[in-house]
Amino acid sequence: MTGALWRSALVAALFSVHPLGLESVAWIAERKNVLSTLFLLLTLCAYVGYTRKLGVLRYLLVALLLIMGLMSKPMLVTLPFALLLLDYWPLGRLGFAATSPVTEATTRRILSVARDTSLARVFFCRCAEKLPLLLLASGRALLTLKAQAMDSEIKFVSISSRVANALLSYGTYLWQMVWPTRLAIFYPYRDREIFSWPVMLCAASVCLISSLVVWQSKKRPYLAVGWFWYLGTLVPAMGLVHVGDIAHADRYTYVPLVGVFIAIVWGAADLGAYLATRFAAPRYALIAASGLAVVALATITIRGIFLLA
Repeated sequence: MTGALWRSALVAALFSVHPLGLESVAWIAERKNVLSTLFLLLTLCAYVGYTRKLGVLRYLLVALLLIMGLMSKPMLVTLPFALLLLDYWPLGRLGFAATSPVTEATTRRILSVARDTSLARVFFCRCAEKLPLLLLASGRALLTLKAQAMDSEIKFVSISSRVANALLSYGTYLWQMVWPTRLAIFYPYRDREIFSWPVMLCAASVCLISSLVVWQSKKRPYLAVGWFWYLGTLVPAMGLVHVGDIAHADRYTYVPLVGVFIAIVWGAADLGAYLATRFAAPRYALIAASGLAVVALATITIRGIFLLA
């Protein structure tokens, strides 16, 4: 979608070797996670094909792949919203061009989307385009809620405690992404006060980062897309409908962290381009740092595989 081969390759490498993805790959019980992610990626590929040449059959292929992903795991219920994010960047289907060097190849297509049409109308059309997909996702969500209502493991937890746990989980996953140590197969649920300092710190961090990426959305659209991909795709696994005694799980980050990886990689590339105007060889330093990061994460993951074995 972006035309940036090496940046995309680095995102794929981080996704492949990060220790938080170990549960999804190593556990046979999480085959559904890998399978649903496969259909998610196929849905994205089909959607890109649809945006390049609109057609009913191409749209039906998108819907079919989404259905198969939803049948694998309900984690994909937020995918229609994620597609709307991709319409903003890098596809540029919302009627205005994002000022990013990476989108330069698609700027002509972006500007031709709505040459004589208001931005509000374009946005409305893009939202309406997702309605059939949203109906499919809503049906899967309702079926999941009905099945969970029959689950004997459901604990009656206050709304405030669930919201507190969700906010804390957003911060916990980010910390584990940066510093993946002391990972566990089970994190026991504990009632949290919504005004406790760890929860408030995570809430403040989420609000601050959200404000920053919105502020930078025109110059650096990848930040907003990556961050809101992370926030949005995590919603089905945040425990707002509480089941069992688990607070959070590494496997829930399998898809959401892709958004953070995109924001980090594209941000680092833009930083490198800026530093290149002032220093001699920032490009090689970034390449070396990227390689070291991938090797370090892969080493931790391999160690985790042996511990599981």
